[in-house]
Amino acid sequence: MRRSCCPVTLGFSSLLILVFLLEQLVGVEPFVLHASRFLSVQLILSFLAHASLAHLLSNLFGILFFGILLEADIGSQRLAFLILLSGIFVNLALPLTGYEAVIGASGIAYALAAAVAIRKPFGMILALGIPMPGILAILLWILQQVILEGTRPIAYKLHLIGMLIGSIFALLTPRPKRKEEVQREEETREIDRLIDAYEEEYLLPDYEKDRKS
Repeated sequence: MRRSCCPVTLGFSSLLILVFLLEQLVGVEPFVLHASRFLSVQLILSFLAHASLAHLLSNLFGILFFGILLEADIGSQRLAFLILLSGIFVNLALPLTGYEAVIGASGIAYALAAAVAIRKPFGMILALGIPMPGILAILLWILQQVILEGTRPIAYKLHLIGMLIGSIFALLTPRPKRKEEVQREEETREIDRLIDAYEEEYLLPDYEKDRKS
């Protein structure tokens, strides 16, 4: 049976939708992470919930677009680790930013975007609705967060922290071997095995005879 191309990206996106539906029953407040009590279950719950449908959709766009690209590049396990890592560490930074509370997966979305941009610095990606090289995209994202900070009730500083986490992760994560590379290595090992077998079967006995004579 054919496996899904991006199970972690689709699975996490589905989870965000399910949590948003749950919010319609219990409200948003149980999911909000407050700086005054940030070492709580909301440390994780808050990056699974969103304040509005528009908030959810904007983050889903980034997570799906960049998540699919990144999962194809680094694999599902590493992507899952980055999602959890960025979500937790962005929230842990909340008391350092001056914000009173936070909710949403924006930090994760920016971590994924930055990771893609770092791993594809000259590849074309979508940023601010315009295709551009990854290195230019990440510079524009940084500039955007700095300019907009304080203008709207959005945690732009946490976006920057998410980008920092994604960038470091991308730089430290080795590129997995492609299927063709693995196949070539297996073929090389098989050829070496056949050569060794041939030498043991035909060349070594002749060599021993020459020594004895």
